[in-house]
Amino acid sequence: MKDHTNIVLMALTIWREARGESFDARTGVAFVIRNRVNRPCWWGKTWLQVCFTKWQFSGVTGVGDGNLIKWPQENHIADWKSWEDCLLIAEKVYNGQLSDPTKGATHYHDDSIDYPQAWGDNMQPTTSIGKLRFYR
Repeated sequence: MKDHTNIVLMALTIWREARGESFDARTGVAFVIRNRVNRPCWWGKTWLQVCFTKWQFSGVTGVGDGNLIKWPQENHIADWKSWEDCLLIAEKVYNGQLSDPTKGATHYHDDSIDYPQAWGDNMQPTTSIGKLRFYR
């Protein structure tokens, strides 16, 4: 049961963070979560801790983030298709069935927000996928 919980929570994090992005970009977000789990640090040691550490994934913990209250809706075809993809991505990344397109990234940001100078200047860019920029 624990695996299923981790997969669903990771899928929700991916969906809230990147549901409008490509399959590859969503896979990148999943790998940021996995890479953090594999490198326990202040952001947590478990899948749950990594997804729910405050302000790390604002769509899950960011007070005031509009995504915080969004849930996949069966009657909204695009959201539901994206949700199904996020579940598939989460399961495959959790089980080690996909390759990491982020080259080991533990952070990312969306081009629609300002460059995160507070942490970005101390990180090495690894790749860009769609509007997402990945760092380690």
